Amino acid sequence: MMMLQRHSRFSTRVVVVMAAVALFLAAVFVAPSQAGPLTTFIVGGSYFIPQPNPWNLQAYRYNPRRVLPGNDLVFRWNGWRSDVWKFPTFAAYQSCDFSVGVQLTKPSYFGRYIYSISKAEAGTTLYFGSRVWLNCRKGQKAKIRVRDLNPFD
Repeated sequence: MMMLQRHSRFSTRVVVVMAAVALFLAAVFVAPSQAGPLTTFIVGGSYFIPQPNPWNLQAYRYNPRRVLPGNDLVFRWNGWRSDVWKFPTFAAYQSCDFSVGVQLTKPSYFGRYIYSISKAEAGTTLYFGSRVWLNCRKGQKAKIRVRDLNPFD
């Protein structure tokens, strides 16, 4: 009898954990693609991350995002030296070619930069990266697809 109660409590915990994971995944993967104007997307963290990529907790890759004009991208880092650059093309983004990029912030150990997406950027893809050390080559870069204002996009 006692064994059944333990099994029941364990099953309840598993269900609760699975539900929490499902809600987290829904918030991460569904909410950004359905975002409306004046939504903020955080790129990075507000605390020290002991790895060479303070913009991303998932190894070294930042997943592409889909946003709308009027959304804000907030780049944050704390504890690792970083900066923010914008690349004009996918080729420059892919090869981390800063000779054609635009520097948006100076290198610092603690930083925050807000990039507001304009209506003129609707239907385009934006590319960002960090020039400090080997950050960009190690994956500290972000590819942001700006959705068209067409509601069927």
